[in-house]
Amino acid sequence: ALSAAEEAGISLTTQDAQNDQSKLLQYVETAKNNGDAAVIINLVDADAADAAVEAAGDMKVIFVNRRPSDTGILNENVVYVGSDEAVAGQFQAEYALSKLAGKQEINVVLIKGPRDHSATMGRTNGVKQALEESGKTIHYVFEDSANWDTEQARELFELFLRTGAEADCVICNNDAMALGVLEAGRSAGLDFSDLPVLGVDATADGCEAISAGEMAFTVYQSGKGQGEAAVEMAIRLAGGGDTKDME
Repeated sequence: ALSAAEEAGISLTTQDAQNDQSKLLQYVETAKNNGDAAVIINLVDADAADAAVEAAGDMKVIFVNRRPSDTGILNENVVYVGSDEAVAGQFQAEYALSKLAGKQEINVVLIKGPRDHSATMGRTNGVKQALEESGKTIHYVFEDSANWDTEQARELFELFLRTGAEADCVICNNDAMALGVLEAGRSAGLDFSDLPVLGVDATADGCEAISAGEMAFTVYQSGKGQGEAAVEMAIRLAGGGDTKDME
């Protein structure tokens, strides 16, 4: 976003709310009081988007990455920029199904992101819908949230392994959690060629794990593209334009 703003010749000030909704609202109000034309917001709480819009006053509002829970607040002055998270989940399911084509019953371990995050819901719903539409019998033998965190995912997968249940694949809502699963599996002596571990984001570490033959699959989500699109959206809206031709 900063690079895109610099190339466009506009001033972009950044603030880190440190996952604190009150700080986020304070920064939005400061931007309004400074006379800024638009504000780009990565929400702390998807349920509190209306408070951010209210704090923004007459500024144009561009939500990025975390979609507001109530999309009814979106209009010509309040927009959302992000990836189609359900498609990421669908791609994961399609890969898992192709790897396990010989199985009619599939045991799935599902490690999810934060419970209230739009990406968690979108990716999880995308996975489940595609798996369940396959005609195969799907058993979710373990399902829990690791909050995007590698260490939490490692602990959860260690807990799963202690149950003695069998898994055919491990589907994670992001690469960081997949890496935690790999750590736990490596310590337990698992053969990852027999247990596909899937992530999302195509992070550098995730791609390295794929090259090493441990992680099976990831889905590229363009953080750079989201940042650039958010800046372009802000420029258009602040200039009185629209976003109808943007995808």
